[in-house]
Amino acid sequence: MGNKGFTFHIFFSSLIACIALNSCKCKKQTPAPVASAPQVQQQSPVENPNYIQAAGKISLQHKANCGAEIIVVTKMDTLTLIPLPALTGFDTEGMEVAFSYRKLKVHNPRGCAGMPVQIAEIKKK
Repeated sequence: MGNKGFTFHIFFSSLIACIALNSCKCKKQTPAPVASAPQVQQQSPVENPNYIQAAGKISLQHKANCGAEIIVVTKMDTLTLIPLPALTGFDTEGMEVAFSYRKLKVHNPRGCAGMPVQIAEIKKK
């Protein structure tokens, strides 16, 4: 009987050990995903045929209603461009600028006469 008790004790101890080891498995820790900054690629006007390169002068004549406008004088016509959203940092009357723009299909802001445009790049000449 002593031998049976010893075998039973070893069997029971082994069973308890197996259950304990299986229930205490450590969970794999997966590294938290690193949030990378979204890659924003500014499309240059050369690659996008919808943008037109031009040069003009800043006008503040209608600043109260329209903000800063850009006057572009071409061989055939004079264009008044209304940048939407409004320009910031280019609020000097007569400042010459080079820029690229595309026409927007929106209504003119109230009290403004000109063509609403989106400016892609602008720099002081």
